[in-house]
Amino acid sequence: MYFFISLAVFFLQIDVYRDFIIHHLKVNAQLIAHNCSATLLFKDKKATEDILRSFSHVENIEKALVITPDKKIFAEYNHKNNNIKLSVPDNLNTINYHFDNLYFNMIYPIYFKDDYLGSLYFVADVGGFYKQLLIKLSLILFIFMISIFLGYKYFSRLSKVILKPIFYLNDSMKQISKNKNYSTRIQYMEDDEFRVLCDCFNEMSEIIQNHTESLEKEVQERIMELKHTQAQLMQSAKLASLGEMATGIAHEINQPLSIIKFISQSIILKSDEGMIQKVDNSVQADLLKIEMQIERIKRIIDHLRVFARKSENLNLTIFDLKVALEDTFMFVAQQLKNIGIKIEMNLPRESIFINADKMQIEQVFLNIISNARDAMEKNPIDKEKIFSIDAKLIENNYIEIKFSDTGGGIPEKIRDNIFEPFFTTKDIGQGTGLGLSISYGIIQNAGGEISFEVQEGTGTTFIIKLPKANF
Repeated sequence: MYFFISLAVFFLQIDVYRDFIIHHLKVNAQLIAHNCSATLLFKDKKATEDILRSFSHVENIEKALVITPDKKIFAEYNHKNNNIKLSVPDNLNTINYHFDNLYFNMIYPIYFKDDYLGSLYFVADVGGFYKQLLIKLSLILFIFMISIFLGYKYFSRLSKVILKPIFYLNDSMKQISKNKNYSTRIQYMEDDEFRVLCDCFNEMSEIIQNHTESLEKEVQERIMELKHTQAQLMQSAKLASLGEMATGIAHEINQPLSIIKFISQSIILKSDEGMIQKVDNSVQADLLKIEMQIERIKRIIDHLRVFARKSENLNLTIFDLKVALEDTFMFVAQQLKNIGIKIEMNLPRESIFINADKMQIEQVFLNIISNARDAMEKNPIDKEKIFSIDAKLIENNYIEIKFSDTGGGIPEKIRDNIFEPFFTTKDIGQGTGLGLSISYGIIQNAGGEISFEVQEGTGTTFIIKLPKANF
């Protein structure tokens, strides 16, 4: 670009300089022609030659002639006695000039008033002008070559110091963006400005990586919370469906069961009193089994009734949670001791009040204790059986109660099912499968949470959180 600008300036200078030469010589020709008009008028050759010698002060004038109207040379001036030969041109009475190789030719007519007296004809050497132009052109070409050389060196340095690292950075950024691998770091060994840029990029990548990992972790936590909430909603829906079903079938089943039980008892009573034919022992044993199974069905129905009760029908009272735990252990403490279970209770000294249905909360406690008892009964003889209860006040004004046993823990494959209605691992006739599902509903209705933790091979801990009562 610089080269082309220089060429344009060069050619512009040629035109400007040519115009300057023409104007300069024209002014001098006008002055000398004016002075020669008087000498021509009086035919004074010597005075005319003296005037022509004034051209010696004009640079580059090589020869000057004064020509009469009849085309004869009247006076002549030669610079340094040069041998330039001039032929008399035809058109003398008008201003005329032209360039002839390295010479500039001009004809300037001489008038006195309106009378034509002759013409001034001179030749100027413009070789110096072209020589200067050649020097300038050579200088421009020299500068151009130097510029090319310096440009090459500069571009090579630029490519090494800037372009190459930029392309390297660009490729690295594309790889990171394409593979989503924000752990990638740019390794740049040179100690220059680009090193600072690479360090800044690596810091930015580290921030993005940390943010991405944090975001992914948060997303995973949200997904787990969502799954947990969804599971709770599904569980609540199952329990609600079971409650509606229990409400409908409880009355319908109880009445025929009462009739069957009454008939069975009547047969045994009448047989004993001789009112009917004596039934043998096997039949009497079957009748007793019928009564036992009817009692079991009634217990299931009672469980269903408790489960089906709505929160607005609950007998809500403010009571001491420590008292509820102690009342529950009144029924089972001796039974637990009889099978070798050690009881450990860690309760706060002060009272802990909650607002709930005391009978239902005791039912939850009793169900968890019964499950722990059944689990520890299967322990090997050499394994210690310990059942512990820990209660304390936690954040957000909640009370946390932990029930821990050493029963070996809940198998992993059934952990997602333990709160489902009718799910049980006990033998047929040993359990209804409603205990934990009903407990789940009771705790939910009380505004709390129930969960569990398993120590594989060691035991299970059920965790209940209930809101503290506000007076």
